Amino acid sequence: MSNQIKKSRNLAELFVRVFEKIKIESRRHLCEEIDITPSQFTALKYLNQHDSNLLSDLAEGLLISNAAVTKMTDRLEKKGLVKRVNHAGDRRATVLKLTALGKELVSKATQAETNGWKKVIDRMSETQRDALMQGIQAFIKSGLIDIRDYNEICLKCGIEHQDSCPLECTAKEKQDNLSPLSH
Repeated sequence: MSNQIKKSRNLAELFVRVFEKIKIESRRHLCEEIDITPSQFTALKYLNQHDSNLLSDLAEGLLISNAAVTKMTDRLEKKGLVKRVNHAGDRRATVLKLTALGKELVSKATQAETNGWKKVIDRMSETQRDALMQGIQAFIKSGLIDIRDYNEICLKCGIEHQDSCPLECTAKEKQDNLSPLSH
């Protein structure tokens, strides 16, 4: 392995560790206060980002089994963070919704995470911030080897893939390169 590859891999790993540290520390006190696990919080965040979720949607979004989602949902429901609602079109299906308490928890944690990011980013010069954004976007673009990678990597953030989304831009670019010219 070349020295540059090794250094870039190590830098990427350190970046991920700093990123995770910010997320964990910003959520820790809230999760401890309401006694939920990081995985349960991730489920709440996913539900917050999507309007209507079947149990199977949540399982797919979190990459866990339906049985695991059912157990997790039971626990979150007992804590008053989620509620089950009958699906309007299929009475056999159950839709998961955040309660007001669940929404409040996600909002507080998101704000704490944003504050953590702001502290780190504010220590950087504008040139460093721009370089960071360009480097991360280039890395993401290079990481999408195949258009099918898009769905696997997508954060499912609920933004509906705005044009400014780096994944959306890269996916469109790759699709355009695969499509024959129509003139």
